[in-house]
Amino acid sequence: MARKSGNISILQIGEHLISRLRVRPSLRGVEVLDFAQERGTWALQDGSLQSALTAFAHQHRLVEDAVYVVLPRHEVAARIVTFPSHDLTEIKGMVRLSAEEYVPYPAEELVIDECILEKLHGGEARVLVVLAHRDVVEGYVRLLRQAGLEPQEILVSTACLASAMAATGVLRKDAIPPQQTDVSLVVPAARETEPRRAALVHLLPGGIEILIFRGNHLEAVRGVANAQDWMRDSIQSAAAIGELASEVRGALASFRRELEESTTIESLLVSSDVADATEWAKALEPEAGLLCSSVPAMGTLVTRGQEHLANAQPLALLGAACVAQARAAVPISLVPESVLHARQRLALRRIARRGALLVGAVLVAWFGLFFQAVAKRAHYAHELEDRHHSIAQDARGVAEKHRQLQAISRQVDRKGTAVELLARLCEVAPSSGLNITRVVFVRGQGVTVEGRALDVSAVDQFAENLRQSGRERVPQFAQARTISTQGQTEQNQGVTQFEISVPFPQIEESEQAEAAVE
Repeated sequence: MARKSGNISILQIGEHLISRLRVRPSLRGVEVLDFAQERGTWALQDGSLQSALTAFAHQHRLVEDAVYVVLPRHEVAARIVTFPSHDLTEIKGMVRLSAEEYVPYPAEELVIDECILEKLHGGEARVLVVLAHRDVVEGYVRLLRQAGLEPQEILVSTACLASAMAATGVLRKDAIPPQQTDVSLVVPAARETEPRRAALVHLLPGGIEILIFRGNHLEAVRGVANAQDWMRDSIQSAAAIGELASEVRGALASFRRELEESTTIESLLVSSDVADATEWAKALEPEAGLLCSSVPAMGTLVTRGQEHLANAQPLALLGAACVAQARAAVPISLVPESVLHARQRLALRRIARRGALLVGAVLVAWFGLFFQAVAKRAHYAHELEDRHHSIAQDARGVAEKHRQLQAISRQVDRKGTAVELLARLCEVAPSSGLNITRVVFVRGQGVTVEGRALDVSAVDQFAENLRQSGRERVPQFAQARTISTQGQTEQNQGVTQFEISVPFPQIEESEQAEAAVE
């Protein structure tokens, strides 16, 4: 697809002429970049018009621009009707209900658009109604699409001419040219402040379009198809001049009949895309009985690029440029429903495509973040594992040092020695009735106590005292137990020979700490 330039191309297509006005969007007016025309004799039926348009589009690179097409007035129906409402939505409904009164086609076969021209007192409105058969409009759409072009809007020359005239400002009080000499056409002083009425005659190959204005307000329209191309040589033809004068007089007479008040057309302006409008105005003036002139210079409308127009006055195309830039006084567009539906489908596809891309981007970002988080977690796990190994090695070193310190402390610490344990053992022995005759101390294994007692109860009391001391003060005594008692007689008195075993715990604290670290 070609890259869009941002410019606007206005096309008018006929069997004898293809015109193109290229403009740059501007906030001040119309900036003309180029004006081109291609003349010939073509026909839609044999495909020659299609070939000519395709070549023209390729030559002028129309695919790069936003394309607008102007339909000539004689191919559509246009009416100015008064409706009892100012609400455009209500007016649209009224127009569609009464469409068959204006054209001999059912409403479903028509492409219709309307525009409020003037809001009147009493809640009424003057409305321009344009009706085109669907086949006519869709025929232009097919013609453009076969040439590789997609039209943005389908416009009507009537609305474009009205918008151009409103933008030029030539229909204000100074509409009558200063060279006027016919005193019968001078407006009375009492009416100097009233809007002037003027007629615009626009000549284009294959037709004539006549618009009547009151100030900047469009009051009547008429379009006629004919075989003239209005080239300069035709000015010498009495038949061409007579035909043009007859159409102008007929349009003015019809307009006077439509209005209840007596009206006076004060001037007649002539414009043309293909001919010298000044020469045609001079030829028409004696036949029409009105002061005629070409449309004055359009400096207020064309702000740049006037030199590209040379002697042409493409008013309809300039008015279409106003429509394309949303500055139209009379906005009318005949886009068929098929094009609107296609645009809606295309817009939906674009939205769906963008949504899919957005969802895809979100998923990619989510998966990226997920895998990044997984990678960070794995890296952190490896880091923790390395730190664990390092700490475990340090812990084993600390445990080894702890065992060494425990061994040294056992060598220097007097706690738990045989003397200390013997002292504790003597403390818990009964104060009477029991003698200790032998104490056997084996380091790290236990103590064996042997002696004599007057009775067995003293032995049991001694063993219980050792166990109680083991629970409270001396842990080594916790497992003390009597392992033997034997009765004897000494000096004619009975005594009990006993043996008490006090085994020490087998696992010391340093060994327990090492087991916990590992």
